[in-house]
Amino acid sequence: MDERSLRHQLSILVLARGCLARCDSGNLVPGSPGEAAFINDLVRGGAQVTLCGPLSTKRPSAALGQIHRDVSVRIVSSCTKWRYLSPRAVFRLVKAMREADYLYLWTGSFAVYVAALNHFFAQKPYAVYEQPWMDATYLATYLERQGPIVRWLLPRSMRRARERMIRGASHVYVHGGKLREECRAIRGEEVLDVVPLTPVRRTDFYERAPTFPSQVRRIAFVGGVVGRGKGVEVLLDALRDLKSRGVPFEFRSATKVPFTESQTKQLAGLELGDAAQIHVGLKWDPDLRDLLRQSDILVVASWSEGFPRVIYEAGSQGLALVTTPVGGIPYALKDNHDALFVAPGGASALADALERLARQPTLVHQLGRNLQRTVWSLLFEASDFESHGQQVIHWAQSVARQRALDTDRA
Repeated sequence: MDERSLRHQLSILVLARGCLARCDSGNLVPGSPGEAAFINDLVRGGAQVTLCGPLSTKRPSAALGQIHRDVSVRIVSSCTKWRYLSPRAVFRLVKAMREADYLYLWTGSFAVYVAALNHFFAQKPYAVYEQPWMDATYLATYLERQGPIVRWLLPRSMRRARERMIRGASHVYVHGGKLREECRAIRGEEVLDVVPLTPVRRTDFYERAPTFPSQVRRIAFVGGVVGRGKGVEVLLDALRDLKSRGVPFEFRSATKVPFTESQTKQLAGLELGDAAQIHVGLKWDPDLRDLLRQSDILVVASWSEGFPRVIYEAGSQGLALVTTPVGGIPYALKDNHDALFVAPGGASALADALERLARQPTLVHQLGRNLQRTVWSLLFEASDFESHGQQVIHWAQSVARQRALDTDRA
């Protein structure tokens, strides 16, 4: 099979990891720079990409990923929540799946839904990038407002559907750790480690001094959104507790959207004055990088996560990490080694961890140094240094070649 024929076959439908958003030019963009880089890699490899996923109601900030103007990307999207897809939207999605040669599904409940549609209506080969999103904390948060029947039924049916999706995939990519063992147990065969979409460069890594110029610990929070699931209220309660204990600290935050009215009142009640720095819409280079470099501790208080990009960013700058062990975090990090784990919603426990770090500067340095080593290992010590987009291109090419061989034999 010649290269021209192979290139013609590389039509890939990509299920967006997060919401698509409409930019000022009217074009749709994916919800992260990493996802945009992945799509650009696919196109540079010769693929024709169809991008589908739920559509955000908000316009993206400057931090969202941009797809290069020259790439051949077709968008299939229609609503803000996939659960509310109209029959017409489902028809468009199935039509796009049938027109594609391969499907690539980012992890999540939407991926399970699309895999089920593919099983019944398209039956195309697909790959899955899986993260540990169905942890107990996620389910508890997701189901807390549902009725008793849904709370009993949905986790069981979702787990079975997720297992069917993993078993039916041609390739399953994970980011190492315990999830690889879990997926291997479901499939009965080895799964592939994915080289993550690098959020920081080698040159961004910062050698932090082992001593601190001040007894005041500088605590940072970085997040794209400030909803309840990110634990902002819990963090602010912990800071109030910390202040009542007489522990000196400064607080810095960088978010894509402003704090809510109630969160702003909560922050004002701390009466931090100049010891609080609140930023909205910072870009990594140089503003956010400098903010982290001038901080000592990063707090991730989320109820649910995959593996947050900010951990890579903070780790590259040598910050100590206090985090909830949710989603993919405990798969990559170890408590009391490269992070301190606190239970979601535990403001008092979070304050205890922050006080411990405030009174033990050597522990701050040790955790930060270990996290930096972990992040470096995750990003740059993989056996395969290709971008993940190139991995998927190679997978699609191998499937195309096998199909051509099977056709010739027939």
